Amino acid sequence: MNLVSEDGDQGFPGRVEATCRYRVEPPATLLIELTATTDAPTVVNLCQHSYFNLDGSDTIFDHELTIPADAVTAVDDGNIPTGEIRPVAGTDLDFRVPRRIGRGNGASGNSDINFVVAGKRLAESRLAARLRSPKSKLTLEISSTEPGHAVPGHAVL
Repeated sequence: MNLVSEDGDQGFPGRVEATCRYRVEPPATLLIELTATTDAPTVVNLCQHSYFNLDGSDTIFDHELTIPADAVTAVDDGNIPTGEIRPVAGTDLDFRVPRRIGRGNGASGNSDINFVVAGKRLAESRLAARLRSPKSKLTLEISSTEPGHAVPGHAVL
C-alpha cells in the first residue's frame, strides 16, 4: 500500500511517500514493513495498530504481555505526547516480565501508550513486545529497529 502526502498536506512541509508492505514468511511470520521518504525536513510517524487475539476469547485480558521497556512517553489530557519520559517501574505499565494484561493498564484503560524500548534506532531488529495466550499456547513476537521515542542522551535499555 502506498500513500503520497503532498507538500503542505495537513500543514506539514515536504512531499512524503509512505509505503506499508505486508508479507507472510514461512513458517509463521507476518512481516509488516513501514517506510517513508520526503523531500524536505518534516515529521513522519508511521505505526501499526493491529489487534491480535491469540485464542478467540471475547477479550485478550488473560493474554500474557512482555514489553522490554523501562519507560513510556507521557501524554497530556488530549493524549498528546508531552516529551517527558516516565519510568514504568512500580506502575501498572511495567511489563518487563510477563504478566496478564487484565482489564486496564494503569492509564484509565488507555491502550494507546508509547513504550520506549530503546534510546535510539538500531541497525537490527530487537524484541519490542511478546504476547502469549496461556489457553492456546500461541505466542506473537513483535520486533523493530525503532526506539518508540528517541531522546538525545537518554538510553532506556
